[in-house]
Amino acid sequence: MAVDAFAGTGHIPRTGTLPLLAAGGCVLVGGIAVIAPAAALALVIGIGFLLVTFRSLPAGLGVFTLLIALDDIPALQSGVTFVKLAGGVLVAAWLAQVVLRRDDTQSLLRERPLLSAAAAGLVVWALASSLWADDQGVAISSALRLSQGVVLLFVVYSALREPKHVRWLLGAYVGGTLVAAAFALASFSGGDSGRLGGANTNPNELAAAILPAIMVCAFAFLGERRPIARWAISVGGSMLLLALLMTGSRGGLVGLAVALVAAVVAAGPGRLKIVAAALVIIGIGVVYYATYAPQDYVDRLAAVRNDGGTGRSDLWEIALVIADDRPVTGVGAGNFPVAEARYAAAEVDIARIDLVLDETKVVHNIYLSLLSELGVVGLAFFLCLVVGALASIVQALRRLRGSDWPFQLLVRGFLVGVVAIMVAYTFATAEYEKQLWLLLGAALALPALAERVAGAKRLPDSLARQ
Repeated sequence: MAVDAFAGTGHIPRTGTLPLLAAGGCVLVGGIAVIAPAAALALVIGIGFLLVTFRSLPAGLGVFTLLIALDDIPALQSGVTFVKLAGGVLVAAWLAQVVLRRDDTQSLLRERPLLSAAAAGLVVWALASSLWADDQGVAISSALRLSQGVVLLFVVYSALREPKHVRWLLGAYVGGTLVAAAFALASFSGGDSGRLGGANTNPNELAAAILPAIMVCAFAFLGERRPIARWAISVGGSMLLLALLMTGSRGGLVGLAVALVAAVVAAGPGRLKIVAAALVIIGIGVVYYATYAPQDYVDRLAAVRNDGGTGRSDLWEIALVIADDRPVTGVGAGNFPVAEARYAAAEVDIARIDLVLDETKVVHNIYLSLLSELGVVGLAFFLCLVVGALASIVQALRRLRGSDWPFQLLVRGFLVGVVAIMVAYTFATAEYEKQLWLLLGAALALPALAERVAGAKRLPDSLARQ
């Protein structure tokens, strides 16, 4: 592994030095373990991740995807987290691959220049917004956060070179989402809001992240023939569905409703089975909210309380006023909370003044957030990426027609999941979420993968006649 990591650099360490380095490392780790066992364990895991990532970028990406769930655990969110360090290693491995193995590496810049320009334009425009932002420091830091997601998009595109890499990524995404859901369920106590995820992460963001995992599980179940795997997928999918319902997220339920419709449309030959699965999901949801859900959930989802969506409609109105006042530039990256009180006091008749003037909140809508902070220019760059990603999945499905039915089902579920999360993000400010850029990068990489898969396996006649 170490030799491969340095291949092509002209500085390959001699084989005889490797045992000495390994022995020295063991002594070092052993010494640290005596003083701080947790730090020693983290060091071992970190070294292992580094070796895996430099040996296989797709494998490292899969591990990183699984680790993203750790961001939802409060005890691991302070300071420089392991996830951030892992992200740095992942980017370093990607850069090394680009430099040392140029001919063998997919390049978003080379193969999708227009979408690469849109991604770069989004970051450059966000950085430029510091010139007119009220708080330049917030604008720069927000632009740098956004750039991390864009870099992840490029990394994912380069890493996914074979169908198995997509399976690794989606499997890790489902596994990571299960970790986040399991932690939220284990620590759930009702709290003040009574919503799952309230103390650990934003319930709307948790619900949005769960949606693609549910859709991948539903479609993967149809293509799986191994009984144990089918049982594991059904248990995992059921747990994710329960977690989604317990978030009490209106955005999550709207996304789920759209996903069920999209699933029926995108199911292809497996449409009857997807319709049956959709009816089961609807039935579970109805039973839960009619029998087991707290009345607070039911009232909230039915909008019985005249709370304006806990202030969300006020925030959306303020965002539209800002967009009308500064349609091209916006108020600067991350500057909506800085400017909202000024615009609300001057121009907006709001219902929940306490949530706008007494607190600083984000827009809770990814599209209005980008529009109000980066103007139509920033929103246009982002929408180019979203539309390009969805078009790429559709293009991949056309190329996969008649081949590798299980993989095709996985891609169909992925398409529905991306649609669902983009709908759910109308209730969340999520432009900095790693899951968003991970999914967009995978979507953009699919057409090239489908080209390699097409023709390898023909669709069974029995399925074609359904």
